[in-house]
Amino acid sequence: CQRQSKKTLAGPVVKGRISSTTTSTEPLGESLNASLARTKGAVRNSRMVTVTDIQSRVAELQKLIRKGALDSDIREKVAGVLGRKCGDGFCVNPKDYDAEAKALFNAIVDPRSNLAVRYTREHPKVDVFQAPKKTLQLRIGDCDDLTALLATLLVAAGHTPELVTMQSQGASDYSHILLRTPRSGGDGMTTKGDPNSWLYLDPSMPNKPAGWEPPGLSKVLAGHGPSGITVKARTFRVV
Repeated sequence: CQRQSKKTLAGPVVKGRISSTTTSTEPLGESLNASLARTKGAVRNSRMVTVTDIQSRVAELQKLIRKGALDSDIREKVAGVLGRKCGDGFCVNPKDYDAEAKALFNAIVDPRSNLAVRYTREHPKVDVFQAPKKTLQLRIGDCDDLTALLATLLVAAGHTPELVTMQSQGASDYSHILLRTPRSGGDGMTTKGDPNSWLYLDPSMPNKPAGWEPPGLSKVLAGHGPSGITVKARTFRVV
């Protein structure tokens, strides 16, 4: 999800359309527009939205997540994961919200899952924000798409995740996005205020389990200076 070197055009794919967002300070060339328009009809009825900073960029993802979380098809996917039976009970115990978050995370990162999505880079000059439902259909996406999909599933299941954007060493600006969601015990009680009160979820990092976070991220979010590989970071509420 390195995007500082791109002349980026991003947009949610909804019902076969791509609503476009440019984050470039340089106008998008006619040749690129024409090229996109000729790509087997992939880009149709584009809507240009100028994005000037990370906050306005994240706002586009927030819109997709909030809309997707109300989709009955998304709710059905959540039910398929959390409603699965193991013997006489459920595989995920009711009100064990940490286990719910981990189960939904594993559902999209485990290649054996019928909801698995493969991390895949996109056009080197174009950044497309896919609607979560579209990501499930395509089964591919980058860190924006995977994070938006997981956030949508979590919100549909009653969770209140936050988007976390970070700048890593060697990047000139924010270059990665992931999630964190409040931790809880099996009794459903959250532990807000505790240093370990957040469960970090990064679905775009291969072989990293639920709970893993980029080195130094928590310290930077707690107000310390650059730490580990993290230079700076911000959080954004989804709901």
